[in-house]
Amino acid sequence: MKRRLLIMVATAMLAVSAFVVPMSAATTQDITVTATPSFISIVVDNLTMDFGAVAASSTPNSTTDYFTITNSSTVITDITLTALTGWDGGANDWSWGAAGEDTGKLAASAGTGSYDTDIAAVDTPYEIIDSLAATTNDSFELQLVAPSSFTYGNEQTVVVRVTSAAHV
Repeated sequence: MKRRLLIMVATAMLAVSAFVVPMSAATTQDITVTATPSFISIVVDNLTMDFGAVAASSTPNSTTDYFTITNSSTVITDITLTALTGWDGGANDWSWGAAGEDTGKLAASAGTGSYDTDIAAVDTPYEIIDSLAATTNDSFELQLVAPSSFTYGNEQTVVVRVTSAAHV
């Protein structure tokens, strides 16, 4: 009888153990990964500036904050100004540089009216705003440093590029 009882208990234990899931450590884990692009985007509200008729050796300027930069960038940026071309006057062009006969250039400042950024050379970026916070707007202004004298009277034009790049 004992033997039969032992066989029945052993059989019952085997039957129950077939349905028990062994406990173990996790074998998988999920990780959520996110990324924000270094999106850089600016819009400048005024795209032209006309100083009109200028006198020799004058320094006419736009009003302070004349050019507003709407910044939609998601990262800190630096803003530079570059004179893409020299002066273009058709048949007679001013030279670019320190005021002299038929020679003039531009200066700029960032909302101060101090015109402390000298755009001294063509095709060279000059930083006007350093470390502009993401989605923060700012402004700047321009000043003409007119030639000391003129030998012709045709209108002069220059193209200035505003560039925003990730701050390093």
